[in-house]
Amino acid sequence: MTLENNRTFISPRNQRISRPHCKFGHATKDSYGFEYPTMSSLVDAVISQVDNEFPCRQFAHGCSFDDIVWQQAIGALMNQDHTRRGHDLVDDKKVLFDLVVSGLVDHQDFDEPHKWSSRSIRYSAVVTDHLWSLFEAERKRNDRVEAELQALKGQVALLNNRLLTVDRFSFNANKKVNTELEKDGVRLNRHRSCLNTLQDKHNVLVTFVGGHSSQLELHRRGLLSLRGRMCMCAAPESPIDGSGEAPSFSSPSTPRGCHGSVI
Repeated sequence: MTLENNRTFISPRNQRISRPHCKFGHATKDSYGFEYPTMSSLVDAVISQVDNEFPCRQFAHGCSFDDIVWQQAIGALMNQDHTRRGHDLVDDKKVLFDLVVSGLVDHQDFDEPHKWSSRSIRYSAVVTDHLWSLFEAERKRNDRVEAELQALKGQVALLNNRLLTVDRFSFNANKKVNTELEKDGVRLNRHRSCLNTLQDKHNVLVTFVGGHSSQLELHRRGLLSLRGRMCMCAAPESPIDGSGEAPSFSSPSTPRGCHGSVI
Protein backbone atom coordinates (compact mmCIF):
# COMPACT_ATOMS: atom_id res chain seq x y z
CA MET A 1 0.00 0.00 0.00
CA THR A 2 1.49 3.28 -1.11
CA LEU A 3 0.47 6.90 -1.46
CA GLU A 4 1.61 8.24 -4.80
CA ASN A 5 2.15 11.99 -5.22
CA ASN A 6 0.29 12.54 -1.94
CA ARG A 7 -3.03 12.07 -3.77
CA THR A 8 -3.31 8.54 -5.20
CA PHE A 9 -3.69 5.51 -2.96
CA ILE A 10 -2.47 2.21 -4.47
CA SER A 11 -3.71 -0.99 -2.84
CA PRO A 12 -1.75 -4.29 -2.68
CA ARG A 13 -3.82 -5.42 -5.68
CA ASN A 14 -2.69 -2.33 -7.61
CA GLN A 15 -6.10 -0.70 -7.37
CA ARG A 16 -5.95 3.07 -7.43
CA ILE A 17 -8.08 5.63 -5.60
CA SER A 18 -7.14 9.18 -6.55
CA ARG A 19 -7.94 12.29 -4.57
CA PRO A 20 -9.84 14.81 -6.71
CA HIS A 21 -8.03 17.98 -7.70
CA CYS A 22 -9.15 21.09 -5.87
CA LYS A 23 -8.93 24.41 -7.70
CA PHE A 24 -8.32 26.19 -4.40
CA GLY A 25 -5.23 24.12 -3.68
CA HIS A 26 -4.50 22.28 -0.47
CA ALA A 27 -6.14 23.85 2.58
CA THR A 28 -4.04 24.68 5.63
CA LYS A 29 -6.92 24.78 8.16
CA ASP A 30 -9.95 22.55 8.49
CA SER A 31 -13.48 23.81 9.03
CA TYR A 32 -12.90 23.92 12.80
CA GLY A 33 -9.81 26.10 12.49
CA PHE A 34 -7.33 23.35 13.32
CA GLU A 35 -4.38 22.37 11.20
CA TYR A 36 -5.51 20.42 8.17
CA PRO A 37 -4.43 16.76 8.39
CA THR A 38 -1.94 15.44 5.89
CA MET A 39 -3.04 12.93 3.28
CA SER A 40 -0.78 10.24 4.78
CA SER A 41 -2.44 10.70 8.19
CA LEU A 42 -5.88 10.30 6.60
CA VAL A 43 -4.76 7.08 4.95
CA ASP A 44 -3.09 5.73 8.10
CA ALA A 45 -6.27 6.40 10.09
CA VAL A 46 -8.21 3.84 8.03
CA ILE A 47 -5.41 1.36 7.27
CA SER A 48 -4.63 0.94 10.98
CA GLN A 49 -8.14 -0.50 11.52
CA VAL A 50 -8.12 -3.13 8.81
CA ASP A 51 -8.17 -5.97 11.36
CA ASN A 52 -11.08 -4.47 13.31
CA GLU A 53 -14.67 -5.56 12.82
CA PHE A 54 -15.48 -2.13 11.35
CA PRO A 55 -12.18 -1.02 9.75
CA CYS A 56 -13.48 2.12 8.01
CA ARG A 57 -15.30 3.91 10.81
CA GLN A 58 -12.72 6.71 11.12
CA PHE A 59 -14.14 9.96 9.83
CA ALA A 60 -12.14 13.03 8.81
CA HIS A 61 -14.22 15.67 10.57
CA GLY A 62 -13.51 19.19 9.37
CA CYS A 63 -11.98 18.12 6.05
CA SER A 64 -13.45 18.83 2.65
CA PHE A 65 -16.16 16.59 1.34
CA ASP A 66 -13.87 15.24 -1.39
CA ASP A 67 -11.19 14.31 1.16
CA ILE A 68 -13.79 12.66 3.42
CA VAL A 69 -15.13 10.56 0.54
CA TRP A 70 -11.57 9.76 -0.59
CA GLN A 71 -10.56 8.58 2.89
CA GLN A 72 -13.76 6.56 3.32
CA ALA A 73 -13.26 5.00 -0.11
CA ILE A 74 -9.80 3.78 0.92
CA GLY A 75 -11.24 2.27 4.11
CA ALA A 76 -14.13 0.71 2.21
CA LEU A 77 -11.75 -0.86 -0.35
CA MET A 78 -9.59 -2.30 2.44
CA ASN A 79 -12.71 -3.59 4.13
CA GLN A 80 -13.91 -5.30 0.95
CA ASP A 81 -10.50 -6.92 0.33
CA HIS A 82 -10.05 -7.98 3.94
CA THR A 83 -13.52 -9.28 4.85
CA ARG A 84 -15.17 -10.32 1.59
CA ARG A 85 -12.66 -11.02 -1.16
CA GLY A 86 -11.76 -14.69 -1.31
CA HIS A 87 -14.91 -15.74 0.51
CA ASP A 88 -17.53 -17.85 -1.17
CA LEU A 89 -19.72 -15.03 -2.39
CA VAL A 90 -22.58 -16.29 -4.50
CA ASP A 91 -25.16 -14.75 -6.78
CA ASP A 92 -26.14 -11.23 -5.74
CA LYS A 93 -23.38 -10.88 -3.15
CA LYS A 94 -20.71 -11.45 -5.79
CA VAL A 95 -22.33 -8.88 -8.06
CA LEU A 96 -22.67 -6.43 -5.17
CA PHE A 97 -19.00 -6.89 -4.28
CA ASP A 98 -17.89 -6.15 -7.85
CA LEU A 99 -20.14 -3.08 -8.07
CA VAL A 100 -18.88 -1.66 -4.77
CA VAL A 101 -15.22 -2.16 -5.70
CA SER A 102 -15.81 -0.68 -9.17
CA GLY A 103 -17.41 2.37 -7.59
CA LEU A 104 -14.51 2.89 -5.18
CA VAL A 105 -11.49 2.72 -7.50
CA ASP A 106 -10.51 5.09 -10.30
CA HIS A 107 -12.25 4.58 -13.62
CA GLN A 108 -10.35 4.01 -16.82
CA ASP A 109 -10.26 6.42 -19.70
CA PHE A 110 -12.67 4.48 -21.86
CA ASP A 111 -15.21 4.78 -19.00
CA GLU A 112 -15.13 8.55 -19.69
CA PRO A 113 -15.06 9.45 -16.00
CA HIS A 114 -16.43 12.80 -14.90
CA LYS A 115 -15.50 14.54 -11.66
CA TRP A 116 -19.00 14.97 -10.33
CA SER A 117 -20.35 11.59 -11.41
CA SER A 118 -17.22 9.86 -10.07
CA ARG A 119 -17.67 11.55 -6.68
CA SER A 120 -21.34 10.51 -6.56
CA ILE A 121 -20.54 6.93 -7.53
CA ARG A 122 -17.73 6.73 -4.95
CA TYR A 123 -19.95 8.20 -2.25
CA SER A 124 -22.68 5.65 -3.05
CA ALA A 125 -20.14 2.82 -2.96
CA VAL A 126 -18.86 4.00 0.45
CA VAL A 127 -22.40 4.15 1.86
CA THR A 128 -23.13 0.69 0.43
CA ASP A 129 -20.01 -0.72 2.11
CA HIS A 130 -21.09 0.72 5.48
CA LEU A 131 -24.63 -0.61 5.09
CA TRP A 132 -23.28 -4.01 4.09
CA SER A 133 -21.07 -4.08 7.18
CA LEU A 134 -23.99 -3.09 9.38
CA PHE A 135 -26.11 -5.80 7.79
CA GLU A 136 -23.45 -8.43 8.42
CA ALA A 137 -23.01 -7.26 12.01
CA GLU A 138 -26.76 -7.49 12.55
CA ARG A 139 -26.81 -10.94 10.97
CA LYS A 140 -24.02 -12.08 13.30
CA ARG A 141 -25.94 -10.69 16.23
CA ASN A 142 -29.09 -12.50 15.07
CA ASP A 143 -27.11 -15.72 14.65
CA ARG A 144 -25.74 -15.31 18.16
CA VAL A 145 -29.22 -14.63 19.52
CA GLU A 146 -30.54 -17.64 17.60
CA ALA A 147 -27.78 -19.83 19.04
CA GLU A 148 -28.55 -18.55 22.53
CA LEU A 149 -32.25 -19.18 21.89
CA GLN A 150 -31.55 -22.75 20.77
CA ALA A 151 -29.39 -23.28 23.86
CA LEU A 152 -32.18 -21.85 26.00
CA LYS A 153 -34.68 -24.17 24.33
CA GLY A 154 -32.39 -27.08 25.14
CA GLN A 155 -32.23 -25.98 28.77
CA VAL A 156 -36.02 -25.60 28.86
CA ALA A 157 -36.44 -29.10 27.40
CA LEU A 158 -34.02 -30.48 30.00
CA LEU A 159 -35.91 -28.65 32.73
CA ASN A 160 -39.21 -30.04 31.43
CA ASN A 161 -37.77 -33.55 31.53
CA ARG A 162 -36.65 -32.99 35.10
CA LEU A 163 -40.09 -31.64 35.99
CA LEU A 164 -41.69 -34.73 34.45
CA THR A 165 -39.35 -36.91 36.49
CA VAL A 166 -40.23 -34.97 39.64
CA ASP A 167 -43.95 -35.24 38.83
CA ARG A 168 -43.62 -38.98 38.25
CA PHE A 169 -41.72 -39.40 41.51
CA SER A 170 -44.27 -37.24 43.32
CA PHE A 171 -47.14 -39.29 41.86
CA ASN A 172 -45.54 -42.54 42.97
CA ALA A 173 -44.76 -41.10 46.40
CA ASN A 174 -48.35 -39.86 46.80
CA LYS A 175 -49.66 -43.24 45.69
CA LYS A 176 -47.47 -44.99 48.25
CA VAL A 177 -48.50 -42.54 50.97
CA ASN A 178 -52.18 -43.02 50.13
CA THR A 179 -51.73 -46.81 50.29
CA GLU A 180 -50.07 -46.55 53.69
CA LEU A 181 -52.80 -44.20 54.87
CA GLU A 182 -55.45 -46.67 53.76
CA LYS A 183 -53.65 -49.47 55.65
CA ASP A 184 -53.37 -47.26 58.72
CA GLY A 185 -57.07 -46.46 58.42
CA VAL A 186 -57.94 -50.15 58.34
CA ARG A 187 -55.74 -50.79 61.39
CA LEU A 188 -57.27 -47.83 63.18
CA ASN A 189 -60.78 -49.09 62.52
CA ARG A 190 -59.79 -52.54 63.81
CA HIS A 191 -58.29 -51.03 66.97
CA ARG A 192 -61.36 -48.87 67.43
CA SER A 193 -63.56 -51.96 67.12
CA CYS A 194 -61.41 -53.76 69.69
CA LEU A 195 -61.63 -50.78 72.02
CA ASN A 196 -65.41 -50.71 71.68
CA THR A 197 -65.55 -54.44 72.47
CA LEU A 198 -63.35 -53.97 75.53
CA GLN A 199 -65.51 -51.06 76.60
CA ASP A 200 -68.61 -53.21 76.36
CA LYS A 201 -66.95 -55.98 78.40
CA HIS A 202 -65.88 -53.41 80.98
CA ASN A 203 -69.42 -52.12 81.25
CA VAL A 204 -70.71 -55.69 81.73
CA LEU A 205 -68.11 -56.31 84.43
CA VAL A 206 -68.98 -53.06 86.20
CA THR A 207 -72.65 -54.01 86.09
CA PHE A 208 -71.86 -57.48 87.45
CA VAL A 209 -69.75 -56.10 90.28
CA GLY A 210 -72.36 -53.47 91.05
CA GLY A 211 -75.05 -56.19 91.30
CA HIS A 212 -73.06 -58.20 93.90
CA SER A 213 -71.81 -55.29 95.95
CA SER A 214 -75.12 -54.97 97.80
CA GLN A 215 -75.00 -58.66 98.77
CA LEU A 216 -71.42 -58.28 99.98
CA GLU A 217 -72.48 -55.30 102.06
CA LEU A 218 -75.32 -57.31 103.65
CA HIS A 219 -72.91 -60.16 104.55
CA ARG A 220 -70.48 -57.68 106.03
CA ARG A 221 -73.15 -56.05 108.14
CA GLY A 222 -74.34 -59.50 109.33
CA LEU A 223 -70.85 -60.42 110.44
CA LEU A 224 -70.48 -57.14 112.26
CA SER A 225 -73.79 -57.71 114.04
CA LEU A 226 -72.70 -61.23 114.99
CA ARG A 227 -69.48 -59.94 116.46
CA GLY A 228 -71.43 -57.51 118.57
CA ARG A 229 -73.46 -60.37 120.09
CA MET A 230 -70.43 -62.45 120.84
CA CYS A 231 -68.38 -61.86 124.05
CA MET A 232 -64.81 -62.96 124.10
CA CYS A 233 -62.25 -62.51 126.88
CA ALA A 234 -59.40 -61.97 124.51
CA ALA A 235 -59.71 -59.83 121.50
CA PRO A 236 -59.55 -61.78 118.32
CA GLU A 237 -56.37 -61.61 116.30
CA SER A 238 -58.26 -60.04 113.47
CA PRO A 239 -61.64 -58.27 113.63
CA ILE A 240 -64.66 -59.47 111.80
CA ASP A 241 -64.60 -57.05 108.94
CA GLY A 242 -65.95 -59.15 106.18
CA SER A 243 -62.53 -60.36 105.15
CA GLY A 244 -63.65 -64.00 105.36
CA GLU A 245 -61.32 -65.05 108.22
CA ALA A 246 -62.86 -66.66 111.33
CA PRO A 247 -62.06 -65.23 114.83
CA SER A 248 -59.63 -67.13 117.06
CA PHE A 249 -60.93 -68.56 120.40
CA SER A 250 -59.00 -70.19 123.25
CA SER A 251 -61.20 -73.26 123.16
CA PRO A 252 -63.65 -73.46 120.37
CA SER A 253 -65.36 -76.53 121.80
CA THR A 254 -65.99 -74.89 125.17
CA PRO A 255 -67.65 -71.51 124.98
CA ARG A 256 -66.97 -69.31 127.95
CA GLY A 257 -68.39 -66.17 129.47
CA CYS A 258 -66.74 -62.84 130.04
CA HIS A 259 -64.92 -64.06 133.21
CA GLY A 260 -63.96 -67.48 132.01
CA SER A 261 -67.07 -69.25 133.35
CA VAL A 262 -68.49 -72.00 131.33
CA ILE A 263 -71.70 -71.04 129.79
